[in-house]
Amino acid sequence: LVAFLEDHDEFAKLQSCGDVFAKLARVGAGKRNYAMDVVNASYPNNLLRNVARRAVGGHWMLVVDVDMVPSEGLREAFLALPRVVDEGTPGVLVVPAFEIRHTRRIPGTKTELLQLYQVGEIRPFYEELCPRCQAPTNYSHWLNLPVGGPLHVAYEVEWRDPWEPFYIGASSVPLYDERFKQYGFNRISQVATLVVVLVKGPNVVWGLGWWKSLI
Repeated sequence: LVAFLEDHDEFAKLQSCGDVFAKLARVGAGKRNYAMDVVNASYPNNLLRNVARRAVGGHWMLVVDVDMVPSEGLREAFLALPRVVDEGTPGVLVVPAFEIRHTRRIPGTKTELLQLYQVGEIRPFYEELCPRCQAPTNYSHWLNLPVGGPLHVAYEVEWRDPWEPFYIGASSVPLYDERFKQYGFNRISQVATLVVVLVKGPNVVWGLGWWKSLI
């Protein structure tokens, strides 16, 4: 674990994917991946999440998986939110995420998203794989919020196990636990730590739209 932590700066300086995978092979040599029962974890999720966080800079960060696409204009709309002008705002702001059929074009507005949702072409993230992992997001409530208007915080919800929200938060939130190298508790371990250290305790602020005109 210490070996992984010591190489963050070097990882951030690598110029190509080939360089990254070669470095990972060297660092991971002889280490057993707890989840996949293989000697080499070619893509240690939490290590790479931490490398990305340290390379980004800035106060705010959007935490999503690599295969997710945020809505166009989300950054600008977020920075215009009155309550985040103060960088001391406690908590994190959760972004509701959806899965879409690969043959469909990604919707650009909430109206388009609702149309696809009504015909079963789009669904809440992890609805089939792990419904309870995203249940606290309360997609039913979110989908029924009025369409239009500027981005704003819609409501607050209390975190409960095993919620793994995607969120915008300060860069000072806890790093990911690099003992988790692939799937299984890799993201929720960080979220659980985050809940403990938040000024607001277990209350996680949420309500940011995945699409720019959702709320």
